[in-house]
Amino acid sequence: MKKAILYLLFMAMILNILGCSKASNLQPKQTNSSKSEMIEPIKITIMVFANQGMMENYEAVLNRFNDTHDDIEVVIQNVYGEDWSYYDQVLRTGLLSGEIPDIIDISIMFRDKMINEGLLMDLMPFAKKSGLDFDLYFQNQFEGLIADGALYGIPSGAMLMGVFINKDLFKEAGVPIPSTNWEDTWKWKEFEDAAKKIKELSSKDNPVYGMSMSYTIGWILPFLMSNGSNFLSEQNDDCSAFQPPAIETFSFLHKLMFENKVSPDIMQLLTWQPYQFFIDGNLGMTVDGNWWMEGFYNSVNFDWSIVPMPIGKTTATGMYIDCWAIPSASSNGEAAFEVLKFFLEEEQQKSGIMKGIPPLKTTATEIYKNRFPNLSENEINVWFDGIKYGHIPAYFSGWSDFQKETTEIFRQLGLGESTIEDSVQKICESYFKNR
Repeated sequence: MKKAILYLLFMAMILNILGCSKASNLQPKQTNSSKSEMIEPIKITIMVFANQGMMENYEAVLNRFNDTHDDIEVVIQNVYGEDWSYYDQVLRTGLLSGEIPDIIDISIMFRDKMINEGLLMDLMPFAKKSGLDFDLYFQNQFEGLIADGALYGIPSGAMLMGVFINKDLFKEAGVPIPSTNWEDTWKWKEFEDAAKKIKELSSKDNPVYGMSMSYTIGWILPFLMSNGSNFLSEQNDDCSAFQPPAIETFSFLHKLMFENKVSPDIMQLLTWQPYQFFIDGNLGMTVDGNWWMEGFYNSVNFDWSIVPMPIGKTTATGMYIDCWAIPSASSNGEAAFEVLKFFLEEEQQKSGIMKGIPPLKTTATEIYKNRFPNLSENEINVWFDGIKYGHIPAYFSGWSDFQKETTEIFRQLGLGESTIEDSVQKICESYFKNR
């Protein structure tokens, strides 16, 4: 009985969240009285995961939509929590209860599962009817969204991994700046040598580190991809972390970061993130994503740049693309698609609702050139050219738990409490348990 009461209280809490969006500045629709007597606008609800800045951008875009569409009115619900797992929980509870948003914001971690469960509407009929020209957009951004002729969502921007470098430290150490050409850039050996040489600038009073990154599976993945490992980049029944390409990758990064000590040690990284060392000017390079472009532009006071990921056996990087989709249970599919098509217009993509590189080719280049005047065209093109080499991880339903467990595994490895072989064994156990 007690469990039943607790469950009902939980459901009531979730439904209250679904029914009440966080404070929104969307303006009430102003309609001509004669028109409103004839036609009641279709109300479209969009549910998003947005911080304060992103929410303000959404409101500006949706106010423009409502002002220019008499037949549709959009309202917004913001479910912003600690991570996407909370959002997914609220969304699924709403779908079960019948409280269905017409448009949903989806993390790539949960996208494929929702498609496989039949929870997302096929948007291709609406796209064809409206004459949507896919050639105007980066095709890689639709990877996984188009399957068997069906379209399950509209990309909300591409997030890629690259290497941010402190050009001042590179010059001081006499290290050449790597090429911005993904096919002709540095190799792992040159990446390693650069980190070691920059580390030599360190002194007792002024510690300097050659490279660092988050020592977690998400940041290790681009190196696995580059070294030819299909672990976590393809759906497999076995655990290919045991295979040589993966073992080589784990060994390379562990030795470079913690045995050669070009990185802050693992205990330092638990309290001070790599990007913070980079912002402070004490780190030669950090592997991270283009979501840090704005933060570094606004925070650092040295000459910095972006270069491709170093090449192992092949040119590759990690790419992560969230999307907007329409639940299959929505009764307003066509009207909701009008909103999504509006999001793809040039003016809206310049308004900050995209999470990475906007899908519209012309808009993306213009936005980055105007926003980061300190970077050359070749430097900016590292991101756009990188899309061609981007690979989306093969996420699975238990990814969040897998990520937490492997973070602890890598922590123990970094501390010297575990060997590479023991760590790989634990990684595979977590993989089989959670996938």
